[in-house]
Order: sequence, then structure tokens, then C-alpha cells
Amino acid sequence: MKTISCIIALTCCIQVAAQSGKGFFNRMDEQERNEYLVAKAKEVVLNFGPEYYREYGEPEISVERLQDLYEGETLLNRERIAGGKYYIVTFRYNTTEESLEWDYAAQVKIGEKDGEPWVCYFGNGCGLHFFDKPYRERVRQGLRNKDVVRYQPARERVVVMDERR
Repeated sequence: MKTISCIIALTCCIQVAAQSGKGFFNRMDEQERNEYLVAKAKEVVLNFGPEYYREYGEPEISVERLQDLYEGETLLNRERIAGGKYYIVTFRYNTTEESLEWDYAAQVKIGEKDGEPWVCYFGNGCGLHFFDKPYRERVRQGLRNKDVVRYQPARERVVVMDERR
């Protein structure tokens, strides 16, 4: 009887271990996953660039597979995202009311393996990554003024015509 109990317990442990390695979002349906992604991305933007958060339309969610790693990435980050999928949550803005350098107000990339953000870009061209210090750790340590990206609209582009022609 003890042998059967041990075999059942071992089988359960193996199944749990196998499922945990597949990804953070495996046990969620699409709606739950999308709600989590939008909430996490909103949290990141409100923490690090609150002036870039927009409730203009529905946030867009796309998924990509990471092919190449940047040379500067740490081993920790390589293990978190290498070869895996990541989700991109994009917050658009009303282009008739303001102008930014990019076609979005903010964009957050969240890894499938752990459900944590690893990079955030803002519409002014600035961005920040969580390669060396994961997002949770940075927030836990407390945000400093230099961590927050300030709003900066796009500069007007002036076209100068050469009148000699």
C-alpha cells in the first residue's frame, strides 16, 4: 500500500513540475490572460511613466517569439525570455489631439515564462528594461524620481525649403 501511495505522489509531483515549466499563462483562458496582461502593463506604465497612460481605445495585445538576444542582456534575463514567447501590450493615443515620436503612448513586453514585464517603451522614444533588476524588485525597493519618464510631446518638424531653386 505504501508503494502505491509513493507512486501516486511521485506521479503527481512529476505532472506539476512538467506543467510549471510550460509557462505562466498555461492555466489561464484567453480572457484571463488578456486581463492579466493589460492590468500588469497598466501597472508598469503608471509606475514608470504615468503621464503616458491613456485610456484611448482598447489596449492591443500581440505575441512574438524572441529569436535573438541583445548582447548586453544578463544571464538572468536570458533564462527568463530566451527562445520563449512574449506578449506586447500597446496603449495607443489620439493622434488628432497630441503628437508623440512613436505611434503609441506606451508599450510593455511581458514574458510568457514568468508573466513579468522585461521592457517598457514610451511614446517619446524613451524606454527602460528590467534585465538586471526584475520589475518586482525595482518596485519593492521604491521608485526614485529618476526612474520615472516625464511626458514629452514630439517636436514640431519644420521643413525648410531652399528658395534658390
